[in-house]
Amino acid sequence: MLRVNLAILRFGIDNPLEFIYTPVVSFNHKTQRIEAITNVNADELSKLPTAELKQRLQTAAIYTGATIHMFIEDFDTLNGRDFYMEFQGLSIQGARKNLPISDFAEFKNGQVILH
Repeated sequence: MLRVNLAILRFGIDNPLEFIYTPVVSFNHKTQRIEAITNVNADELSKLPTAELKQRLQTAAIYTGATIHMFIEDFDTLNGRDFYMEFQGLSIQGARKNLPISDFAEFKNGQVILH
């Protein structure tokens, strides 16, 4: 997992996805799948049309899954079967009101689900 996280970090520095930050990847023994969690700028992403928003999140999830697959081929991270990604929404307006970080979206079974 360390090599996966380093590869994702290296890519994120060279090719940042606007308003989507570098994910952290781990293996969940309970669900037997690889999971990634990342923060997103909810204030900026919420301004986008739904189709564009889903496309950006899908791109981030697919890249993350493909990077994992380069190091751990035994898992179906490309189609999402053994891979789950959570996008947590960070909001300046929410922080000013002491609101918690929100569940912004998730990538599950190869699909982006907005919350």
